[in-house]
Order: sequence, then structure tokens, then C-alpha cells
Amino acid sequence: MRRSIVAPVTGRSRGAGPYDQSRGQCPSPPWHGALFTTALFVDVIWLLSYTLLDVPALEALGGWNYTGALALFLASGVPTATWRSAPYVRPAGRSRGA
Repeated sequence: MRRSIVAPVTGRSRGAGPYDQSRGQCPSPPWHGALFTTALFVDVIWLLSYTLLDVPALEALGGWNYTGALALFLASGVPTATWRSAPYVRPAGRSRGA
């Protein structure tokens, strides 16, 4: 007879689902990760286009491009810090030794 490796989850009420929504333990929605990933890509594109290309709109801002890029980078850190992933649950019946 095989023993289960996964420990039982305690402290959950029956029928509450896998996440305790009363304590805010739900995983983040999919758009959350897309938000900070897009912000970081826009930040990199902004800096590269300012330094490598002659874009009149960016040239008009001058050195303020670095300030704007830094502000966007720091603003993308807020959703990064609040990201919650779903807890990992090992699939049943799959082991390396068997």
C-alpha cells in the first residue's frame, strides 16, 4: 500500500473551495501579471528608442525621458510586490521512483 506524500490541508472550512477568500489568499487574476510585464516591456522600449532612435516626441522631452522611465519602472514594482500565485499541488499518482 502506498502512502500519500502530500500532507492534508488543515484550517479550511468545508465547501469553501481551495482558497480562503475571507483572508485574501486567492491567487492574482491573469491580467495582474500581464500588467507589470507590459509595463516593464514598455519601459525598456522607451529607453531603447530614446537612446538609439531619433523620435521627435522623445527628443522634445530630453533628459526627462529617464525620469519617466524610472517612474514607470517603479510603478511596475507595485503590482509585482502584490503578486500571489496559486499554491502548487503535486499531481496524484505520479512519482519519479515508480
